[in-house]
Amino acid sequence: MDLAASILLLINGGSVLQVSDYEELDVRYSVVSLDATKARAAFCAEVRYETGPIRYTLHGADPTTSFGLPAFDGSREIFGKGELEAFRAIKSGSTDGKVRVVYYKKP
Repeated sequence: MDLAASILLLINGGSVLQVSDYEELDVRYSVVSLDATKARAAFCAEVRYETGPIRYTLHGADPTTSFGLPAFDGSREIFGKGELEAFRAIKSGSTDGKVRVVYYKKP
């Protein structure tokens, strides 16, 4: 079991969570957010970053190329419902980024 799976088990009190949905975002010079319907329906999600560097926020404010938390190719995070609903991202380098999200629900 990898670290992300272990964390998901701990978040849910040891019960296995079920995959409920999936989403991919291309992150360019315009701010993007996650699908609101998918984020609201999820208990939590694993977010993976690929390709170019991005900056993201979790409080609903728009990130800029110099403001927000950095994420790089190969990084991954686990976020709860509130963070998913407020997630915003923008690319911070010359290469576009990609965000892949696996949403989980309680069985």
